[in-house]
Formats: sequence, structure tokens, C-alpha cells
Amino acid sequence: MIPELKKESDNLQRSWDRHSAETLDEYLVINHEDPRINLQSILTRSFIIDSLWPNQYNDLISEELRFGTVLCWLIEKLNNDEERYSLLNTLSEPDSTVPQFIRETYEWLTAHDCPVSDYISDALCSTNPDHPEILLNEGALGTFQHIWSSLLSHHDAKCLSMIEFGPGSANDYRFLDSFGLARFVNYRGIDISRRNVENARRRYPSELFSFGNIFESGLPDDCTDYVLVHDLFEHFSPKGLEVSMAEVMRICKKEAWLNFFNAADCEEHEIEPVDEYFWNRLSIKAIVESLRKRASTVEVLVIQDILNTKFNYGQFYNPEAVTIIASK
Repeated sequence: MIPELKKESDNLQRSWDRHSAETLDEYLVINHEDPRINLQSILTRSFIIDSLWPNQYNDLISEELRFGTVLCWLIEKLNNDEERYSLLNTLSEPDSTVPQFIRETYEWLTAHDCPVSDYISDALCSTNPDHPEILLNEGALGTFQHIWSSLLSHHDAKCLSMIEFGPGSANDYRFLDSFGLARFVNYRGIDISRRNVENARRRYPSELFSFGNIFESGLPDDCTDYVLVHDLFEHFSPKGLEVSMAEVMRICKKEAWLNFFNAADCEEHEIEPVDEYFWNRLSIKAIVESLRKRASTVEVLVIQDILNTKFNYGQFYNPEAVTIIASK
């Protein structure tokens, strides 16, 4: 590894491992970041499902995206100090300021013939007093987890292989497991934080998780069908960003599923050093140009655009959430 990236790698490891194991175990898995409702986590699971059973579950995937969108909206309202029972009452008022998409979903969920439980009312029930930081009811959060785990328990399929860089403390893998998808995935998670790896191995005591580096993985070319990355590239230097994307494309055989939390329609990356690493605003155009050197096709999915198209809903809390599929 070149010296400048070795230093960057050491800084990144130190930045993560300065946190306690308990903090890392809870990081990026509650409220908006809860993989059960985070739209990019839902998309990741949909990519796996569609790879295994092409086009078979498009409608159910759309409903899960609706579910995640609505519950993220509820979290935004509760974060703005709206009282949960007043908010529930407002949903049925025709002249309220509630977006039409949210009101239509509530009306559908409360109809007597709706096949999905009323996750809006359930979500706004009293939450666990031991965890006041979690704003929505646990039962509602698990709505689609129960649907998928029941559905997939009757399935068989050939396994696909996937490597995830930066899985944290098994943040998304927890829900590949609880949704019933893990048995269809030959999975490996590689993280730069030893504490994250230790946390993940406590949950899953096997060789699923290992310590490693996206700058230089040491893995063979084309060694896995898919590579998954969540919310990682924004924290790299320009050199680190280029090297890491090249490494992802080198080892994947079919597609890379790359999730960004801060990518925008701008000409160049906006590089922002923060402490020992970075918190950048990345250029979608520049990312695509870099990936096209190594990929046959690059597809950009702007989360806000998906919601506009599917639900005519334009109020997603993070308009700079972008998922990119790069195919070999």
C-alpha cells in the first residue's frame, strides 16, 4: 500500500476504534439508519432478492419501499417534537398538512381488506421506555421482516456470493439474517475496525467477518459475484476514493452495489477534511466517470427520484442519498 494511503488507513482505523464496542454496536441501526426502514438497505435486499428470483417480488419490494418511506417521515415528525397521538389523529384529517401519499397509505392500511398490518398506528404506539432514543414501536419496525422471513422460509435457491466492505458491527447483515436471506448468500464482511469485527463475531461466531482494508484487500480478481458498500466512500481522500472504487470493481464478477449518503449533481467532489478523515460531498458525475473505466454499465438511483416516480412524494429527509449499480 502506498504510504499516503497507509497513513489514511491508520487514521480511519483509529477514528473508529476510539469508540466503545457498545457505541459501535448501536451505530447506524436505529431510527433513519435502521436497516429495516432505511431505503438503501431495503434496496440492497431487493437487489439480492431480484438476483435470486428475477422480477418475482417487484410489488412486494415496492410496498417495502413505501413502508420505509412512511416510517422515515414519522421519525422526522417526531424529531420535530410532534406528539405521537396528535400526529396519528392528523393523518385522517382531509385538510391537514400531511402529504397526500402518507394519508393515502394510512387510508389503505386501515381498510378492512388491507393485506398488510397497520404499521403507521403500530409505529406510533408507546415505545420501550428503556430505549427512548428509538422513536418507533419495535413491532411496527419488524413488519416486513416477518413478511419476508415467512415467505422465504419456503424457498430454495442457488447461493450468490457477496463481499461487503465496511459492514460495521454486522449492521445490515443482521437483517439479511432475520429476513431469511442469509442462507442464500455466501457472505463475507471486511471492516477496518477491529472492534466492529469483534462485535460482529459476537453476534455471528464464524469466519463471516474479518479485519481488512478496501484500499488493498488482497483478494483475487473476480472473486465474488457482488460487492456491497454502504456510506463509506464519503470518508476517503480523493486518492483513497479512486483506489477503493478500483478495488471494488477488480474483485467483483457481476455487480457492485454502492450506497452514498452525500452525493449530488455537482461537477467535482467537495472534499471536507474532518479530524483524521473526511466528510465529503461527492459528485455523481465524477463517480460515474471513474466507474465507467472499469464497468460495462453504471446505473444511478437517486432515492428522491425513486420516491417521486413511485409515490409522487417529494419530501425525503436526505435528498443526497444515492445508490449506484456498477456492472462488469
